[in-house]
This record gives sequence, structure tokens and C-alpha cells, in this order.
Amino acid sequence: MPPSDAPSPMVLARGLRRCYGSATVLNGVDLAVAPGEFVAVTGRSGSGKSTLLRLIMGLETADAGTIRADGRIAVSFQEPRLQPWLRVGSNVGLGLPRSIRRDRVREALAEVQLADREREWPLRLSGGQAQRVSLARAIARRPALLLLDEPFGALDALTRADMQDLVLRLRSRHGWAVVMVTHDVAEAVRMADRAVVLQRGRVGLDLPIDRSRTDGRGRPVDHEELEERLLDALRFDHPSAGPETEPGSPRTEGTQRRTQQ
Repeated sequence: MPPSDAPSPMVLARGLRRCYGSATVLNGVDLAVAPGEFVAVTGRSGSGKSTLLRLIMGLETADAGTIRADGRIAVSFQEPRLQPWLRVGSNVGLGLPRSIRRDRVREALAEVQLADREREWPLRLSGGQAQRVSLARAIARRPALLLLDEPFGALDALTRADMQDLVLRLRSRHGWAVVMVTHDVAEAVRMADRAVVLQRGRVGLDLPIDRSRTDGRGRPVDHEELEERLLDALRFDHPSAGPETEPGSPRTEGTQRRTQQ
């Protein structure tokens, strides 16, 4: 039991169930995200990762169970979703009250190192720059909770690493709670305090990540072991896997490879 004076979770889901027709995507998900905590959610395609984010955002309604999210929420998606007929600054400030828009836009663009691109058209931006604008749009809303839906999936490896570093610096500066959906277990281990694997509609693994000791690339010193545990959980969720192939069983030990299926 957490102490009675523990801060209230930013996100709290209990027994969350979501169906689409006859298909049950989430079936009893329990999840709590503390203030300032970074949680990475991974799982196979169709495991309900993005559905979970939509439920947190309030864009969908659960069929059973409860979910709440406290504080202001901002979202950054895999696609930057910029309006091509609006300049960068107008994209960042879209929907903000006019009285605060200019200051918020300039502050946010400065934080993502794009202060000089406010008057640029989105089509003239590189993929990494467009993703920074998407992040600036989220920052400008001063969120307490940031939701990231595979925000770096379309970027090349170097740009992806730069964006990971940027998000980590900004999160440290602003103290957001973050829930990030990713298919990349290395990314989850490099960025998060906890990694959650969705398996067959439930949380199959909730893995704490000790960030007190890191290597030169910002990864926990035991990152290889952590990545392998996440991959084991993903392998176990393969449709052909049964109870006899649970991670760590004699049938799976010694045959695992460090490649995500």
C-alpha cells in the first residue's frame, strides 16, 4: 500500500475494458502514473496501446472499468499534423487565447531550438523540425501530462536520438508526467522510469527502470537485460505462444535473440 500522503496519480486506470464490435482490445487494464513519472507503453501491433492513449485523452469511452487523468494534457503524435496553410508560429499557437498566444509561441519555439522559424511554412521543414514544431505546440499548452504516440517512429536514427534527448531535457525542466507509446524497446528503456507491456488486453509486464546509473548514451547500465525482458514479454504475446512458452521457461531459454519480432 502506498503511504497515505503519497501524491495522487496523474493517470489512474482500473479494470479498463474496451471493445470494437466482437474484438476486445483492452480487457482489465490497471495502470497508475505518478506526477513527474515517465511511463513507456509497448506491445505488439493491435495490443491496444493507442486505444489506451485515446482513453486517457477522453476521446473514447471505456466499456467497463474506470479511468481518470488529472491536470492539463498535451499530445504529440507520430505525424506532426501541422496545418500546411498556417505558418509555424500559427501552428504552435493554434487554439490558444490571443492574450497569451504570442509569448507562449515564442517561448515554446525557443525551447525546441526553432526560434528563428516562426514565420516558416511547414512544407519547408525537415521531418525532425516538423516534429519539434509538434512538440512546441504541446509545450505551449503548459501541460502537466504529456502523451506521446510513437512521436519518433518516422525519423532517421540520428534525428530520433536528438529528439529523445530533447524530450528528456524538457521533461526534466518542466516536471511533466509522460506516457509514451512505442514499438522500440531500446527507446523505452532509454527514456522511461517504467516500461509497461500490453499482452492480450492486459498489463503483462510492468518493469521499473533504475536511472541512477547510466552509460555514455544515457542508457541504464543494465539496459541490455531490461531490453531482453521486454522482448521476452513481446515474444510471449505471439498468437502461437501458450503457457508452456512463458518467458524464462526451459523451452524459451537459450533460444532467444535480441531482435524484436
